[in-house]
Amino acid sequence: MLAHERRAEYLDCAHLLAGMYIECKERLYKFWSDPEGLEEIAVSECGLDDPRWSYWIRAYEGYHSHGRRSFVGKFKMRSLQVERVYAEALKIAQFRDEHDQGSVPVLTPEDLLLAMARSPDLELGKVLFASGLEMKRLEDEVGRKLGSKKRMMIR
Repeated sequence: MLAHERRAEYLDCAHLLAGMYIECKERLYKFWSDPEGLEEIAVSECGLDDPRWSYWIRAYEGYHSHGRRSFVGKFKMRSLQVERVYAEALKIAQFRDEHDQGSVPVLTPEDLLLAMARSPDLELGKVLFASGLEMKRLEDEVGRKLGSKKRMMIR
């Protein structure tokens, strides 16, 4: 929705983080020693100036309108950075969904946040560290503690 509203050519990591913030900031807050760090990133890096509820209303309107301005069904190409973040998140994802041909990883916001923070060439990753992101807490939540390889199945 944000990439469409901003007429961005590509979906970038700031759009991805903004979407995670809008949808589930309560899940992300616990990874900051001071939640203001997440709030500052939402404004400075993601460009979220309006209250969260206003984005929910715009999303609702977008899903329920069928006009030219609706973002539904209009997909953006992913930037190379987003592709790398997704690839890393798929490697660390702890949840899987079963299908006839096997199972596929199910990405959580925590998986994506960890993948962003672990990306050395991603400027947003550096900003996440500087904002007070607690990597150990995030890694533990994602399930990488002690090299755990356990996968949870979703049915």
